[in-house]
Amino acid sequence: MGPQSKGGSIGGRLGYLPLSANLVHQSTVAEHWKTYCRAASEAGLPEPDRNIWCVARSIYIGESNNEAWDLCRNGAFGRSFAYLLHLLRSNKMLQMVKHDKDVPDDEVTVEYVLKNLCIIGDKKTCLHQLEELWDITGGFGTLLMIKHDFDDIAKWKRCMEVLANEVVPALPEAKPAGIR
Repeated sequence: MGPQSKGGSIGGRLGYLPLSANLVHQSTVAEHWKTYCRAASEAGLPEPDRNIWCVARSIYIGESNNEAWDLCRNGAFGRSFAYLLHLLRSNKMLQMVKHDKDVPDDEVTVEYVLKNLCIIGDKKTCLHQLEELWDITGGFGTLLMIKHDFDDIAKWKRCMEVLANEVVPALPEAKPAGIR
């Protein structure tokens, strides 16, 4: 979960497949690969191939940006983050979801998390956000879409179809088989 993740170091040292969670900012995700590779090098292992790296994100692709944000703010997607924030706040762990440690705790809201940790919008907006994630991280092998409760099955099914058939194939070096 942290930039110099102990789990990432252990995984790199032992050659386990790396997975970056959806609950951290993309700048933290970018550090995960460096941590993993440094540990692999220190263990005398060959340089890892980025294709083994799985990056998880909470994603919703809507018909329009407004529709996507409305569903995410007011549906199960937003409620799941409200609950998560309650748990993190209760356990004094909000720093985990902050893009900057200096962000005051009272500014870490559902809206903050949706804007900073999630990929939300229409097809074009989501593709742009994923390209930004790709650029910041240097690329990865698998994009793992985190499922939230399907409060509108037709909209979520459309989201997954657009992601798999239109957005992921448009990413640099991405392959449709990279979706799980």
